[in-house]
Amino acid sequence: MTALYLLDVWRTAGRAGVIFICQDERRAEQLGAVVHEFEPSAEVMVLPSLGPSAFDDLEPSPEIAGRRSSVLRRLAQAQGALVITTVHALARRVPKPENMLTSALHVSNGGPFVEDKVRSFLTGSKYLIDERIEAPGSAIFLGNAVEIFPAGALGPVRIGYDSGRVTDIHFYDLTDQRDLDALDAVVIDVVDETSACAADEPQVSEKPRIASTVFDYCPSCALVVDHGVESIAKRWLSRVGGNEASSVMSLDKWEQRLSHRDIVILPETSSGPEPRTFFKDAAPTRSFRSFLKEQHDSGRRVIFTAASKRDLRAMDRRAGLTSTLCPDWKQASAQAKPEDPAAMIADLDSGFGGPGSVVVVAAADVLGSRATHQDIMRVGRRRSIGDRGLSLGDVVIHMDRGMAILRDLVPLSAAGVPDTEMVRLQFADDDQVLLPLSDLRSIWRYSSDPGGVSLDKADGSSWLQRRSQAENDIAATARHITDRMSERRQRRVDPIVPKVADYETFASAFTYIPTVDQASAITDVLNDLAADSPMDRLVCGDVGYGKTEVALRAAAAAVFAGKQVALAVPTTVLARQHFETFRRRFEPFGVEVGLLSRFTTASEARAIKAKLADGSMSVVIGTHAVAAKGVKFDDLGLLVVDEEQHFGKAQKSKLEALAEGLNLLTMTATPIPRTLNEVSAGLRALSIIATPPVRRVAVVTVVEPFHEATVAAALRREHRRRGQSFVVCPRIEDIAPMARRLKDTVPELKAVALHGKMPAADIDAAMMSFAAGEADILLATNIIESGLDLPRANTIVVWRPDKFGLAQLHQLRGRVGRRSTRSFALFLTDPEGKPSGAAAKRLNTLKMLHDQGAGFLVSAGDMDMRGGGDFLSDEQSGHIQLLGTELSRHLLDREMRRAGPPPVVERHPKVNLDIPAFLPSSYVKDAGIRLELYARIFRADDDGQLEELEDELDERFGDIPMEAENLFGLARFELACIRLGISSVDAGPKSLAAIFDDRRRADLNKSVDGDAALEWKDGRLAYGRPAPPSERVAVLEAFVAVVERMTSTPAVDEIPPSSAARKPSTDA
Repeated sequence: MTALYLLDVWRTAGRAGVIFICQDERRAEQLGAVVHEFEPSAEVMVLPSLGPSAFDDLEPSPEIAGRRSSVLRRLAQAQGALVITTVHALARRVPKPENMLTSALHVSNGGPFVEDKVRSFLTGSKYLIDERIEAPGSAIFLGNAVEIFPAGALGPVRIGYDSGRVTDIHFYDLTDQRDLDALDAVVIDVVDETSACAADEPQVSEKPRIASTVFDYCPSCALVVDHGVESIAKRWLSRVGGNEASSVMSLDKWEQRLSHRDIVILPETSSGPEPRTFFKDAAPTRSFRSFLKEQHDSGRRVIFTAASKRDLRAMDRRAGLTSTLCPDWKQASAQAKPEDPAAMIADLDSGFGGPGSVVVVAAADVLGSRATHQDIMRVGRRRSIGDRGLSLGDVVIHMDRGMAILRDLVPLSAAGVPDTEMVRLQFADDDQVLLPLSDLRSIWRYSSDPGGVSLDKADGSSWLQRRSQAENDIAATARHITDRMSERRQRRVDPIVPKVADYETFASAFTYIPTVDQASAITDVLNDLAADSPMDRLVCGDVGYGKTEVALRAAAAAVFAGKQVALAVPTTVLARQHFETFRRRFEPFGVEVGLLSRFTTASEARAIKAKLADGSMSVVIGTHAVAAKGVKFDDLGLLVVDEEQHFGKAQKSKLEALAEGLNLLTMTATPIPRTLNEVSAGLRALSIIATPPVRRVAVVTVVEPFHEATVAAALRREHRRRGQSFVVCPRIEDIAPMARRLKDTVPELKAVALHGKMPAADIDAAMMSFAAGEADILLATNIIESGLDLPRANTIVVWRPDKFGLAQLHQLRGRVGRRSTRSFALFLTDPEGKPSGAAAKRLNTLKMLHDQGAGFLVSAGDMDMRGGGDFLSDEQSGHIQLLGTELSRHLLDREMRRAGPPPVVERHPKVNLDIPAFLPSSYVKDAGIRLELYARIFRADDDGQLEELEDELDERFGDIPMEAENLFGLARFELACIRLGISSVDAGPKSLAAIFDDRRRADLNKSVDGDAALEWKDGRLAYGRPAPPSERVAVLEAFVAVVERMTSTPAVDEIPPSSAARKPSTDA
């Protein structure tokens, strides 16, 4: 109803426009999307907030700042806009409208393009230049193209240019780099709105002064205000509003701006009837059809709404009729008839009674938690778990030579030799070796850090014995995995299918719309539970991405199917937090939840164990105590292990032994290397939650020596914005000295202490005091590392971070930044002893991997330093430490394929074409990108992958030059050599000669006599067809066609030596 009302006000306001002030950002985003779906012609703009802070030194995220800049620029040039925003966004001062009008860079197809000027604009507008494109505010120049993720855009663009003119503009896909829609023009907005007025007047300070407000952009607009906004404005602006130099209006200025306007304040609740929740009924379809019959008999028209056509089809099935899809509200309300509902794409939380005799039914009313919801304003690329690719400077393993450092790409040009590029590896004793590009099939990344590794001799003599032993170990691992997978396939359990009404009622209590990844993970888990084989699924998502809700839904499914649930966590503090969350959600259903930990008294523990044994308690939460002696379950159906990286292999085995055929759900933000390997090997299913909650902002990460002034500034800044802080020490004995330092440094702030050796009652008291806001600082050990969610705490100071592991540091950083507020993590080292060695590497990795979803990359960095974990023992190293993760995965994949017929043969064909075959530096300028492309080309498994790569190069860098075409021809021919059993080929101007393996040669001997162009000479098959270098690739293709006609089906299943390791099945 609010969306329809706003559209009515907007139509009445005409060119003056409308501003609607919402209670919060989530409502603004959702309402903006719905208004646009109802009336696509409306100029709807959602102006985001930079956050509820008024401090100028708090750097906003590029995504949010860019969206603001884009909206302000469009608002400056629009008339009759409908702006949906919040107090926090509207009260912030902005540049003048005329400044925003001229702030953007306009690029049109066929128009001028001066690279230096574009680069200067991007730099001045706060874009990250020559960075990997993953999120708004980044750009990279690639030869005759530039890729830009414009501020405020939902996707990146690729701009081709030549001779100072734009040749083409396309959106492109971040995942596969392929071009999407072509564009006539694109507008590149500034990332930071303040840069729009940087040149407006001489500045005496670093930041330009901005004095306008959004009201100056639409001075005559109508104003509609949500219920409760007035009190929000008074509370916030009386606290943060300042003078004319402040970035936020004072409360007096705010009230003055509003006093000159007619304001409509919306009521607290809608006057319409309560929405129907058919999904909660015992017979949802019957209830839905009965409701539709009532509407038909009353002559009311019905409109179905859903976020997807799939959900509309599901609604039609449940209604037993076919609705008519309409593009907007106007047509839907005209098309709807009592006997023939209309339908439209619109993501509503619930239905409502519309104007006149119209009734709206939303997909959420009918499908409940299974309804699809839009991922509003999702941008950037999803994180994934997989190979990281080769980079210059990496430590690598050459399959035949051993460990080396990949130094660079070396151009080779000499008389009588075709131009090419070589890979330079550095081995032991500084022995430098140049290798052909095709050797990248045999080169695998080991680590990004050369420190502490022992390089092998260039001739491979120090390597081959170690390789042989590692291959034997991997063969044993492959047999172990095969046995485990076979055993798991044979196990059977009772499917877990919950009562629909109870489950949907439980799910509807979640106060947020699940992200797309979150919803997908929930679906994966429910499908696993409904199968007749036990679930073993890992849910991997960064801190604060919503894994707990997945666990809650899994537990609800089990409980409402009559099963018991155990949730194991690593710490007593996290156990208490989960206990409170689960108890609150299950309480309305009369489901009892128990807690087993140090907090539990002996008598309470006895009572809980008795209830678990007789089945009267359905859910128990605790530390490893849930698997302690005396804990028996009546019918345990699901085990959830949270923060699984904190449990050892023996502990997890003990937990899994709680019941026969147990469904297992493990959750983590930073999976340990062994777990990643189990996923890669297919032993576990994987769901990835890579989508951050809406408006999540990356944590500002600082690594520097400890100074009292730094700590005081950080803690006082947090206190000024009414927030709280964590201070973390590595040992319990560090708590008291740090408490004294804090008292001397910030005496006005109250601190409470927390560590694992305190009595349970004291831990409870400290946590309750801090959660209630009675203390400003929680001084603790890493007991707070796992899962704590205290939204007011947005600064964390970690003393002596060199004493913590990489995953621990990332988890500690995850205690802050769990909402839209800009948060800070200060990792402060001992000023008298600079970290070195592995500790320095950990801190450097942490500093580099600070953006959203970095948990996956932190795990990969951890694997770089620790190895991947052995499948057959408790060792965290094993053959993976020797070979590196990627080569180990490749070899394991090969061994798994060798386990069954036909046998697998790995070949390394050697091909000499005597033609230039490389990527010219004038075509792909960046050596790192050329290396990445070379590796992808020579690790391609088939011609289809090579064709896709050719298309990608053409789209990213322009017309493919002859040298690059030869490179692809070489790669295709080498794949054919692998397929046809050819071990080496020499091609010249008059003919080519190929050596075949013995088995294939025997097949060919019978057929060669009938072809005049073929002849056996000195054990080689010669193909006499003269060709200049420009036609050499065509000769190769002709030779392959001739040989394929002469041979029968291969007797062995050959695979390219680069055949990549099995990618984890994300199911997500």
